[in-house]
Amino acid sequence: MAPVFFILIAAAGAMSVSDDPHPASVTVGVGSGGTLLAGPSGAALYTNDGDAIGQYCIGECLKAWPPLTAATSDKPIGDWKPHTRPDGPRQWFYKDAPVYTYAGDSKPNEAAGDGMGSVWHAMHFVGPTPRVPVPPAAKVAKIGASFILTDHRGFTLYSFSLDRKAPACTAACIEVWPPLLAPALAHPVGQWVPVDRPDGLRQWAYRGRLMYTFSDDTDPGDTRGADAGGVWKTIEVNSQDAVAASPAPPIASK
Repeated sequence: MAPVFFILIAAAGAMSVSDDPHPASVTVGVGSGGTLLAGPSGAALYTNDGDAIGQYCIGECLKAWPPLTAATSDKPIGDWKPHTRPDGPRQWFYKDAPVYTYAGDSKPNEAAGDGMGSVWHAMHFVGPTPRVPVPPAAKVAKIGASFILTDHRGFTLYSFSLDRKAPACTAACIEVWPPLLAPALAHPVGQWVPVDRPDGLRQWAYRGRLMYTFSDDTDPGDTRGADAGGVWKTIEVNSQDAVAASPAPPIASK
């Protein structure tokens, strides 16, 4: 069993990693500031925002931020892939982001480089995806550090706080906030219930809240509608939501 290291760290800006296959040299560290990924010596792992825009860590930068090296025999595993850098070392990448350690971390229980220069971020471990029962129209996706509900394409789902026993989002509103439609023969799935709207549409509700997408979300994972007007909310889920319970009322009454 891989060792567990205790690493103290602030959560701001960290890249989140779920319970997916990973290199044998990568372990999980648990500390009062969060749960992080660590390299073979227990040093916290980091990504750099600059890599995404071509401002790579090279030359003197690598003295402070050594790459998480991969052996010549290492093969891709899950979202982790080894790449040979132009300057020599073979380095692990996570979802196309090069992974580093920090020379300033002198012992396994620290991650002092998190947030440095506002571009260096420790890699947080968020655990397995909650197995929340969902209909075919929806799924659970990891967005940032949270697991939220999306439609089957990965577009974020929202609830509308003004919905009561009848939908408050109608007419022009549903052109901006399209309802998550349910088939005519759909049946309840866990906490999901198909609801017949007064306008003739059939819409999925989760735990009594009707579900919508947002027309300004142009790519899967966008959350531009979060807290819009203070009344549109994303739906976070966790392992406690993974147990299928009796269906909630189709529309919240308050």
